[in-house]
Amino acid sequence: MWGMTSSSSPSNPFNPQRPANIPQCTGEEHCADRAQQIHFGTDLGGLIASIPTLLGFPPCESLIAIGLSSRDMDSPSRLKVGPLVRIDIGDPTIDDMADAIADNACAPTMDSDLSYGKAAVGQVILVAVAADSDTANHSLQIALDALHSRGVSTVLAVYTPTIATGEPWIDVLSGDTGTIGNVESNPVRDIATLNRARVMQDREEMEQWLD
Repeated sequence: MWGMTSSSSPSNPFNPQRPANIPQCTGEEHCADRAQQIHFGTDLGGLIASIPTLLGFPPCESLIAIGLSSRDMDSPSRLKVGPLVRIDIGDPTIDDMADAIADNACAPTMDSDLSYGKAAVGQVILVAVAADSDTANHSLQIALDALHSRGVSTVLAVYTPTIATGEPWIDVLSGDTGTIGNVESNPVRDIATLNRARVMQDREEMEQWLD
C-alpha cells in the first residue's frame, strides 16, 4: 500500500510567474510554515481531480508526469507529490520530460526529513489525457520506456479521455479502474480558492494571462 501527500501553498510552484499580490516565500522554514498538507491516501481519483488546480488549467490532449518521493526514511510507503511535468500528447519531447524527472530524481532534496543526496523523486505516476485511447496508450508506452531507461520507476500509467468529475480512468499497467473525483471541489481546489489562486478555463487562457 502507498499513500500520497501534497503540499499546497498560495503560490503555484509550477508557474514561475505569479500575481504581484501573492507573497513570495523568503526561506525554507517560512515556506514550510505556509505549506498546507493534503493527504490523498490511495485515492488516485482525487489526485487526478487536483491536476487542473496544480497546473492552473484543465489539461487536454496532454501527458502528465507526477513525481513521488518518500516523506521520510521511516515510512517509505508515504509519498509526497511533486514535481508535475506536462507536455502535449504525442509531443516528441517525451525524452525531455523523462530527463526533467530523472534530473529531479538525482538532485539533492531540501526536505529536512531526508539526508542530502537522497533521491528527490523515487517513482512516477503517468497520466495521459486524450480523446483517442490509442494515441494515449502509445504516448504512455514511449514515456514508460524513456523513464525506465533513466532508472525511474513508474507505479501507475493512467489513461482518461478528460479530467472531469466522474470520468473513468484506467491504469494500463494493472487494469485497475476508477472514476475521477470532484474537480471543482477538492482539498487542493479549496485551498487555492481561499488563497484567491485562479484556475484558467484552458491552456490558451493561461498563455494569454502570462503574456
